[in-house]
Amino acid sequence: MSVMHSSWNFEKTVVTARGGLVTAGKRLAAEAGVEMLRQGGNAIDAAVAASFAVGVVEPWMSGIGGSGAMVIHHAGTQLAIEFGIRAPLSARPDMFSFDENSSGPTEFGWAEIKDLENEIGHRAIGVPGLVAALCLAHQRFGRLPMAAVMEPAVHLAAAGFDMDWHSALLIGLRLEYLVRFPETASIFLRDGRFLPMPCVPPSPPDRIIQRDLAQTLQRIAQHGADDFYRGEIAAAITEHVLANGGLLTREDFGTYTPRVYEGGRRGSYRGLDVIGVPGAMGSSVLQGILNILEGHDVAALGRASVASLHLLAEACRRSYEDHFAYASAAVDAVVPWSGLASKEYGRAISATIDPDAATEASAAVDPWLFDSAVGAGSASHTTHVCTVDADHNAVALTQTLGAIFGSAVTVPGTGVMLNGMMFAFDPRPGHANSIAGGKPQAASYTPTVLLRDGELFGVLGAPGGRRIPTAIAQVVSNLLDHGMGIQDAIAAPRLHAESRVVEIDDRVDGEVVAGLVALGHDVVEEEKTVCSFNFANPGGIVLLEDGSLAGGTDPCMPGAAVGL
Repeated sequence: MSVMHSSWNFEKTVVTARGGLVTAGKRLAAEAGVEMLRQGGNAIDAAVAASFAVGVVEPWMSGIGGSGAMVIHHAGTQLAIEFGIRAPLSARPDMFSFDENSSGPTEFGWAEIKDLENEIGHRAIGVPGLVAALCLAHQRFGRLPMAAVMEPAVHLAAAGFDMDWHSALLIGLRLEYLVRFPETASIFLRDGRFLPMPCVPPSPPDRIIQRDLAQTLQRIAQHGADDFYRGEIAAAITEHVLANGGLLTREDFGTYTPRVYEGGRRGSYRGLDVIGVPGAMGSSVLQGILNILEGHDVAALGRASVASLHLLAEACRRSYEDHFAYASAAVDAVVPWSGLASKEYGRAISATIDPDAATEASAAVDPWLFDSAVGAGSASHTTHVCTVDADHNAVALTQTLGAIFGSAVTVPGTGVMLNGMMFAFDPRPGHANSIAGGKPQAASYTPTVLLRDGELFGVLGAPGGRRIPTAIAQVVSNLLDHGMGIQDAIAAPRLHAESRVVEIDDRVDGEVVAGLVALGHDVVEEEKTVCSFNFANPGGIVLLEDGSLAGGTDPCMPGAAVGL
């Protein structure tokens, strides 16, 4: 007899609008995007405004010292921009040492790095790409002046915003690292302690104010990305990093270029075009999962039955097997991208799934047999922005600093908190994603635009590291296979699998969980709450039949949908 237990259940309401809609990790950031729409801007203006703003009000997740990827749908055309970090030119495969006292492998499969040097501190910092990408996107598609688009972020940094419970939670999780860096501690702590919160009476909430960051943002608004990569901002960042044992140089900054892909990475599912980011990104994992699912009548299996979750777990695991085997973000990497993306390969992989048992080994199918072109594809704690305007232009934008608060390093005089993204490279020489000077990273960014007959159907994305692609696949399936609305599709219980271990939301019926165990799955039940990071946290916007927009966000996070 299974044991019954209580569980937390969180809800959010769906938001509908006709004049445009924005979702973001904080309501203040979503409101910044909607303000651009109110001023006559388009979805790109809204996305750039929301992106800069969310880096201010959610600085533990992202910011101008970070990286990411985006997909743009504008006037019937699509564009993907990969702006992940680049390893410093002087980086080398063996630059980090393993901790001899490590208790075991990390989630990546290797031992912990000594002193967490690849995650915390100055050696963990890669060349950030966010500013370059946002300025590029705005220059190409934006309608409003850059100063207007960045004004909300400048204001929020200078005026500050109230400390809240979620801010306190994340500050507490990284407190031991924040206190090591005086500039960072001066912003987010008071004498090494938490800022007062409204839930701790009688003190009024304190405000997180970032005046130096406001001035830096103002410089970018006036001078563009050039000042960040080749001007005074670049000089301040690189001088500070080098003086403290890091590797970033003026040459690293001056040579940074986002990778731009006309048309994006094109796949499909149930008659919809699925537009993502080419190469070793989460979009490849997402399409692999969808290709496998498409060979089955998922709707007939039921949304949360043993049969449907078994199929989903096997599809997720197999797609991740390919990602781990072939993922390399190096520009000259030879990878069977078209084979991995092909429907024929998906059907071949699907044929290896036993409907009555979890399989014991990797699927022995060679993607090169399905490849039609040779060469590189057309790249924690993260955040995501979705925007759609009245003309149904749309942007999906994922950005990150790496772990919470990134490297925890804030550059004095600039307010710029820098990423800790070197941890996402494989510290073992000789592997697909090993460290090399100037190298991009394989990453899990999965910003996604969905089209039907060339017209917008929806836009999706999520923070959540390697759990992002599996979450987006399930949202897509919930929308198309199970006819759910966007908020319900996002809020529904999920699973994640990238190996024989299947992590499953404990809201799933106990008998279904027992059925998966009986099939041979190694099931781990996980609770999804405001304090857990067991699953990704999607946000999205879809176009309804009456022409209005509907937006949803993860109910366990403080993200918001705001419409006009």
